[in-house]
Amino acid sequence: YKLLMLEEKAAQHPQGKVTVHRFGEFVDLSEGPHIPRTGFCFQYEVTAQHPLSTISSEYVRRFQGVSLPRHLMAHHTVWNKLRLRAEKPVR
Repeated sequence: YKLLMLEEKAAQHPQGKVTVHRFGEFVDLSEGPHIPRTGFCFQYEVTAQHPLSTISSEYVRRFQGVSLPRHLMAHHTVWNKLRLRAEKPVR
């Protein structure tokens, strides 16, 4: 499905350019931001999952969530607002 995603993203750009994100050996096409390891996250939660619309397999899903770094802890009311906002699917 990554090849399909690469072709789709290239078709959307006038010169066929695609942005990739790299962490060491790992290269990804998905939108950032990315973090090098989960140890940077203090609070985190998966807020939504849905099938990729361009993929025919029902088993390929997109997960999204919200997280905050260790040095930026949020009060539970602020965290709940962030979590609710992150539940809306990003397309």
